[in-house]
Amino acid sequence: MPGIFTNQQLEEVHLKNAPLVKALAQVRFPVILKLDTPEGIQGFQERLRAQYPVTRQEPHLTMVFGPNGPVPSATQGIVWRMSEVEGPWTVVLARDFVAVETSVYSSRDEFLEKWRVVLDALETLDPAPAVYDRLGVRYVNRLVGDNLIDDLPSLVRTEILGPTNIDRSDAELVASVSQSIFRLNSMQVKAGWGMVPGNTVIVPGIDAVSERSWMLDVDVFSEQPGQPFSTDRVIEETRRGAEHAYAFFRWAVLDEFLRRFGGDV
Repeated sequence: MPGIFTNQQLEEVHLKNAPLVKALAQVRFPVILKLDTPEGIQGFQERLRAQYPVTRQEPHLTMVFGPNGPVPSATQGIVWRMSEVEGPWTVVLARDFVAVETSVYSSRDEFLEKWRVVLDALETLDPAPAVYDRLGVRYVNRLVGDNLIDDLPSLVRTEILGPTNIDRSDAELVASVSQSIFRLNSMQVKAGWGMVPGNTVIVPGIDAVSERSWMLDVDVFSEQPGQPFSTDRVIEETRRGAEHAYAFFRWAVLDEFLRRFGGDV
């Protein structure tokens, strides 16, 4: 198995029953106030309406993290959420970012194809972003159920088990979440993992579950303000980020994890 941050392109192993709860790509750009208005997003919406016909308007809330998880603190403009009638894919547009997200992930190529369509639509806006400041791609996996929690030592590497691997026959581990940030030249990898209590939100936008769960959250991003905006450039950077995220995922999980969720290894 290659190293944790390998430059080698790993062949993707398709997981028929992947525990993925969200895959997301986002690019942030300087504020375009026109995107707060229906008129400002009309061209963008029309380009995507056939695939994402349901458009909803939401307040753009900033979040503050407190002892009980993230809570909204202030409204900053409008968020436009465009989704399929029945399907896992959603596009989100605001005055300073655009994103695509899904809970069903078949391949990196499909993900990037969906992302390219969104970026092409963004470039047709008047005005379109001239530069971008931040680009990120994120994958969140969640294991739910005592059978999976009990089997963690055979599913993931010892290095990230932490307190989960402590002999606790006389006690129940309620919560233990770790986070590390690694710098890779122009990109950074922020990885979080651990036990999450039931009815607890630790990743904004992902609903809590009633049972305890174990999460692996890998967020790869680049923050370089003023990068020239183009679809091809953003796609290439997203691909690099996705490859780094997958390399970390493959380092973190064992072959038994891949087999358990339908992978052919």
